[in-house]
Parts: sequence; structure tokens; C-alpha cells
Amino acid sequence: MMHYQKYLFNLLILCIGFSAQGQFTDSLEIIVGTTASAASEDFQPLWLGANKWGTIADRQTDLSTRLRLSNQHVLGKKFRRSGEIGKPRFTIGYALDIYNNEHFDQTFIQEGFVKFTYDKWEVSAGRFENIIGEVHPELSSGSLGGISPNALPIPKISVYNSDYVNIPFTNGWLQFKGLFGHGWLGNDRLLEKAYLHEKALYGRIGKQKLKLYGGIQHYAIWGGQNSKYQLDRSFQGFLDVVFFKEADDGSVGPDIRPNRAGYQRGSVDFGVTYDSKDFTFNLYHQTPIENHTSITFQNIDRLVGLSIDQKDQDKFWQSLLFEFLYTKQMGNYEGNREAYYYYENGVYQTGWDYMGRVIGTPLIINRTRGSKYFENLNAPVWDGNNGYPLNYNMPGNRVIAGHFGALYKPLKKFHCKTLLTFSKNFGNGDSVEFFSPDKNQVYSLQEISYDLKPNLKLVTSLAYDFGDLYNNFGGMLELQWQLK
Repeated sequence: MMHYQKYLFNLLILCIGFSAQGQFTDSLEIIVGTTASAASEDFQPLWLGANKWGTIADRQTDLSTRLRLSNQHVLGKKFRRSGEIGKPRFTIGYALDIYNNEHFDQTFIQEGFVKFTYDKWEVSAGRFENIIGEVHPELSSGSLGGISPNALPIPKISVYNSDYVNIPFTNGWLQFKGLFGHGWLGNDRLLEKAYLHEKALYGRIGKQKLKLYGGIQHYAIWGGQNSKYQLDRSFQGFLDVVFFKEADDGSVGPDIRPNRAGYQRGSVDFGVTYDSKDFTFNLYHQTPIENHTSITFQNIDRLVGLSIDQKDQDKFWQSLLFEFLYTKQMGNYEGNREAYYYYENGVYQTGWDYMGRVIGTPLIINRTRGSKYFENLNAPVWDGNNGYPLNYNMPGNRVIAGHFGALYKPLKKFHCKTLLTFSKNFGNGDSVEFFSPDKNQVYSLQEISYDLKPNLKLVTSLAYDFGDLYNNFGGMLELQWQLK
């Protein structure tokens, strides 16, 4: 365990110890859970394991256990709004979420963080769940440009807004929210000890029913090292990454013009929300950025979604989502001489991947997942020395997909989720070795949650994937007990 992780772990244990002794018990919560999973193939159907923050082992059968402890303390008095007590102005929260899976062989911290909150501003340190972007948090197939709930949370320190903040002197018509963070990607990659830089800035216009918003997400993987490369890890190197500068970070030869430092990517986002009396509509759009040439109207690759959320959660249905994903173009347009491949980079061959899972949309197939489908495609082993041919950890990054999701409540104690996705897979920018001809695939999930008691929940899930890639049927049973 790295030094910063040890310090964080000790701080969390100390805070939880105080809570257990009754020193601070503002909102102590304990969750204990057990999950059993099984599939007809030696891996799970996509939506049984994807977008669950890396907690489900991608194997035929498994039994997973979980223990989560969290707390939040109010510091000082609550502030008043319109003569009434409002939300806490300053809080400190922390959590430790431990999982055990792989038939009891693997124990890991899925979340472990300390969080300081002042109004809508937050500072968090550790592993923590944080979906970046305006996609639907429960039903989306995953953010194309940013971070989805697919991989294990990356350890980081982040400063961000939990919601839009009014810009002074605009009478509430203009708002913004942003994020700035620094993370550690560890050693399970070709370039070890690489850093993650992330930032995002969104603006919004409107304070009534109709609101327009837009923003940009920027990410960079930088400063890695192995037997071949010792890339720049200095403060100046950090500034080069932050400001998207051309710089010699050690990844190119002496006679070659420097590239922009690190592996830099992101997205340009925009959308519109509309609040009616009974519903909230959100139409969102992401255009991915893999280098500066992808910032053009000629780039037709994108993720588009429309979500409809019902305000009365006691109605039959709560949320509907329709998404369309297109990543087939990848810079193949007139006048562009600089090819790019989504989630891949020539030096950082592990790409937009963490601990064997894609950080963004799981509809893009990495080698770890693809090795389940194709006999001659090996899962990567990153030992700091050996890699794979250039731009080849994402053999399935050219995808066209349609995705539907729904949350609904047929009976008082029942909560249901349905996901249905059709994808057409074209391989990647360098090769169609495993995707010729094109591969059609359908992914589906039906989840039913039943409240046995106010603090005891049973969740059953069935999934069936079929098509040219594979046919696989799976099921999952989860029992979760919560104490507040």
C-alpha cells in the first residue's frame, strides 16, 4: 500500500473508531451485503458486471461480501434560508467500503475517503465514486468523454462543486460548476506510477423551467515510468499537462518535435434541461476529444441522450433514458492527417483503462474483456516492461450503439430497472482482425429489488447477451442490510 493510502486508511479508521465510541454519530451508517453471481459462460453478461465501480468479478461464478461504514458530521450551526433552518453549511464526511470476491481470494477497498463540504463546494481525498459529466447517473451506458462507474474508483484528491453555483451579479440567470483533481494510477499498467489529471468546467443559463448548459472535460495520464521511459514528473511537467502545452516529457526522440505532454483527452458537452410540473427532461450531448484535431464540426463521433425523470417517485415509473453512441469515424474526415483512436495512446498503451476495466463507456471493448470472446486475443499483463503493438489495448473502440433504460415501481416495495442495448462493433483504428465482418451484439438486464424490511433489501438480476460476439445468460442475487 502506497504511503498516502496508508495515511488515509489510518485516518478513516480513527474517524470510524470515534463514531463507534459515540464521540461523533451525526449520521453513522453501516451496510453489510452478500452477492452471488453465476453465468453460462466463464464471464458475466455485460450489464451484470459493468458500471458497478469494479465490485463484480468477471468470472462464471462468484460470491462477494461487503462491509461499508460511513458518517457525516455537521460542523457549526446550520444556516438559515427564508427564516428557516437550511442545509448544513460545513460538514466532514468519511467512508470505508470493503469488498471480498474472487471466491474469497481478493479483498479490496472500493471506497475509502475523507470529504469536506462547504455549501456546494467539496474537497475529497481517497477512493470515491464520482461520475463526471451530465449523463444519467443510474441508467446511462456510460460517459464517452469522461469517467463512468465502470472501473474501480481511482485514488485522487479533488475540489469540485456538487451542483451549479450562481455567478454573482447575474440575478441567478448564470451558474457554473467545476472540478479540479489529481490522481494516482498505480502499477497495473505499462507505464507504472502514472498520474491522472482531471478538470471540468460547465456553465448554465436560465433560472426558470428551461436551462441551457455547456462545458468541457479535460483528462491527462502523465508522468509514468518503466524500463524504457522515465517521463517528466516535475511540477513544471504538471503545469505543462494542466495547460495543454507542447513539451518534451521524455516520450519522443531528440530530433522529433515534442507532442503535448502525457496522454490527453476529454470531451465537449452541451445540453438542455426542462422542468415541467411533473417531469424533468435532460437532453445531453458529448463530443469526444482525443487530440486537438478532433475539435471540429467534422467530427461526428458522439454520445447523445435524452432522460425523462418523474418528480413523484411513487408513480409507476420514475425514469426513462434513450441514448445513441457513435465512435466509428475516429478522425477519418477530409483534411485530417493526424489519426487518433479512442481510449488509446502510443506511449501510454494501457490507455483509458484502470485495473483491467475501461474508465469510460464499457461499450468500448478492451483486451481484458475481449479476451473472453476471442480465443486468440490475450488479456494484457502489465509488468512495466512488456506491452502490445502500438494502440492495441482497445481492440473494439469503433462502435455504433442504441441504449434504453428504465426505472419503475410496479408495487409499493418493488423497484425495477431494465436495460437494453444494441451495438454494432467494427474493431479499432489499426485492425479489424477480430471484428471482420462487423459484429452485432445485444446486452440486456432486468433487475428487481424488494424491500423485505425497512433496512433489509433483496435484489435479483437476470441478464442475457446474444449476438455475433457471444451468447451468455447470467443471474445475480444480492442481500443487503443497512443500519442507520
